[in-house]
Amino acid sequence: MKNLHYILIALSIFSIFSCADKFVNDINIEVPETELQMVINLELNAEDTIAKTFVARTANITEADYTFFDDAIVELYKEDDLLAMLDYNIEDNEYSANLDPSDLTVGDYRVEVSGVEGLADISATQTIHPKVNITKGSYQENGTIEQYYGYAYSVDEATITIDDPGDQENYYQIKLFGVIEDTLNNRITTREIFITSINPFVESGFALDGLLLSDDSFNGNNFDLSIGFGNYFASGYGSDNELRYLIAELSNISRDNYLYLLSLNAFKTSEGNPFAEPVVVHNNIDNGIGIFRTRNASKFRIDF
Repeated sequence: MKNLHYILIALSIFSIFSCADKFVNDINIEVPETELQMVINLELNAEDTIAKTFVARTANITEADYTFFDDAIVELYKEDDLLAMLDYNIEDNEYSANLDPSDLTVGDYRVEVSGVEGLADISATQTIHPKVNITKGSYQENGTIEQYYGYAYSVDEATITIDDPGDQENYYQIKLFGVIEDTLNNRITTREIFITSINPFVESGFALDGLLLSDDSFNGNNFDLSIGFGNYFASGYGSDNELRYLIAELSNISRDNYLYLLSLNAFKTSEGNPFAEPVVVHNNIDNGIGIFRTRNASKFRIDF
């Protein structure tokens, strides 16, 4: 009887593994091929001297590597006039064109990419909007708080006043830079500072993408924005002969740029989290995938 008991256990185990093997062997999943599309990422900064983008394509789930192209035709138009042809640079694996700063001014722009065999031509349009100025700026040591995983602690504060125009919807990206100069006013270094804000209307970009803000709540009015940052810069290392100050950068960005940066932050934040909702990064390319976006930046110096 005892031997029969062991035999039944052995048969049960054999049966389980046999079923498991059969279950695995009988599954045959066919992954459907997706429509391949061209991909670009182009940002135009007003008064800049270069325009550049990569040209690639989407990949199927079975592909391990990205596919980039060096034979595409990349054209940049201002209004209806051809502004530049972007040429392929093998060192950067990108297409680029040198521009005169006066080329990238307020106006409508269009990018067209063609000439890649087997892929549809793509295009996108954007507007470079006028600059929006910072009219005031100030610094306060330990002037605000920063929240981190439920804890709050004091940090230095830079406050800027945005002169928002009332004739349009505006979207802003705010960055803060720390500048160190020597006694002869030669710039030693400029570094971007990680910033936060407790203002409920402000969204954070990813890492050093700064702060993002829509003017829905203050359209046409002056708006005071409190910016928090670590006090390591104001009271940091260095010689007593060094001059330290801040540069606040206010970029009037396109709506597509705003949505792209918001969704990119959400995507990066949720990456690797199995419980997070799937995030689709904002796309505005006709017949393709990617982003064409613009910005026009103004700057304001804030002394300690």
